Amino acid sequence: MPNYRHLLLAVDIYEDSDVLFTEALRLQAFYQAKLSVVHVTPHLVSSMPYAHDFQDAVASQAHKSIREFKDKYNLQQDDFYLEEGNPKSEVVLLAKKINADLIICGSHGKHGLELALGSTANGILHLATCDVLTIRLNDEGQHLVSVPYKNIVVATDLQNDNTKVLMAAQTLSAQYQARLHVMHVIGDVASLGYYPAIELDLKGAAEKRLTDVLAQAQINLPPNQVHVKIGFPKQEIIELAGKVHAELIIIGSHGRSGLGAALLGSTANSVLHGAQSDVLVVRV
Repeated sequence: MPNYRHLLLAVDIYEDSDVLFTEALRLQAFYQAKLSVVHVTPHLVSSMPYAHDFQDAVASQAHKSIREFKDKYNLQQDDFYLEEGNPKSEVVLLAKKINADLIICGSHGKHGLELALGSTANGILHLATCDVLTIRLNDEGQHLVSVPYKNIVVATDLQNDNTKVLMAAQTLSAQYQARLHVMHVIGDVASLGYYPAIELDLKGAAEKRLTDVLAQAQINLPPNQVHVKIGFPKQEIIELAGKVHAELIIIGSHGRSGLGAALLGSTANSVLHGAQSDVLVVRV
């Protein structure tokens, strides 16, 4: 199971970060892990008039905010990093440099043009080689879900390496004393034509496989907390999370190239943007 030893919290000094610090400190205490904090300031084009003066002013404000964070949350100066450049790239590079095994960041669930341009959380999700926890925030920077978590949904593709995902979910559900729901989604079989017998066979086989996987992971759940669905993964995952009022969704993402990784990454990305809950992406 994941035993996080070094957490990296990405914050924006111009936004209210209390929610992010609260959850990061909660996880730090649970895992007895080291917590580092990073803010990335944008790099301005040096040819712009007064660019250097503005850059210095931004850096000065960042240092001031860091001192305030340090005092407020009783952290050490060495726990803070001030980087300059593209936020998603710099956060991921720093995570690798300091060997962080979990990145924590906020997600505002942007839509339209903002979604097309890509959010920082989305960029981190795609570039990171470690696990990523996105905290869903509203426009005022408040947590969209209540904490501590009471219901957690974990989605598995039933591959052998998804044991890591299930164990991460079991650990967090124990920490928060939350009800755990495990689900597997069989891809839409409409292209095969409508043959009820095929759907029943596929679902039956998946249910047996899921039962075996849970037994191997020593996870015992009542039948109403184990779900096998047929459809589009993003839609089914988000629908179940809404139905059971889940505050956290956990999903795996394979850190390898190829079509399979692209599809899994697409599902994680879609869930991140569509869910109204926090999302933990576990690298497997």
